[in-house]
Amino acid sequence: MEITDSMKNLKEFLKIRDNSDDFNIVRRVHAVGIPMILIDGKVHLNITDELIEEIAKGHL
Repeated sequence: MEITDSMKNLKEFLKIRDNSDDFNIVRRVHAVGIPMILIDGKVHLNITDELIEEIAKGHL
């Protein structure tokens, strides 16, 4: 989700960030939660090279 593409994307990100348990630690430390990748409704906050490779290969 590219939050700088549109206000709609930013609002969708903020809704997820403010309501998802995946962001509990992010909210607790008053962080933004970027970068984040959303794949099939699952939040990925730990963006690793392996995750990026799987996305590029089309496995996710």
